[in-house]
Amino acid sequence: MAGTEQAISYDPYDVEIDTDPYPVWRRMRDEQPLYYNDHYDSFALSRFEDVQRGLIDWQTYRSGRSDILELIKADIEYPSCSRRSSRTRPAPSAASPVKRSSRTSRSSPVPATRPRRG
Repeated sequence: MAGTEQAISYDPYDVEIDTDPYPVWRRMRDEQPLYYNDHYDSFALSRFEDVQRGLIDWQTYRSGRSDILELIKADIEYPSCSRRSSRTRPAPSAASPVKRSSRTSRSSPVPATRPRRG
């Protein structure tokens, strides 16, 4: 890095950067593919190949809490949930098809016209 260049600073919440993020993303890919943000105490991968490897090996690279920074940093206990196999869900019965009542023949619950505001 040249002596006159500024250090990379990327704030994912900065609206100014979001108007044209490509220059900073390019610098991150070229200079710091594993970018550390001091302010948020978090890391970001900026190269496709690195992100892809992280997604494939998600058990190693997951935060274990969330993909939202505020939830990762929050001191919240999350309930454990067990994932069930799709085989444990009851299959819909072909013997009992849902019949549409004549009272529910309308396709949309929203009226076709709205009342005018006066």
